Amino acid sequence: MRLDEAAFYCGISAPTFAAVCPVVPVSLGPGKRLRRYDVRLLDKWIDDLRAKEASHGKDWLAALDEDHDGRKGERN
Repeated sequence: MRLDEAAFYCGISAPTFAAVCPVVPVSLGPGKRLRRYDVRLLDKWIDDLRAKEASHGKDWLAALDEDHDGRKGERN
């Protein structure tokens, strides 16, 4: 998936996704235009967030927001 598609898939904005997602895109050729995200690796990342949520009782979207802009769990 392209970055915008991967962000949409994860339910977050592209800038937030780029800032917090640890998944490294695969390069299908030279330049940024050919970078793609593996959906299986995105699923694993989300599953890992879910596991952390279960052990800490945190909302993973709020945790992403907090990591990205310093807010504590504020969601609109």
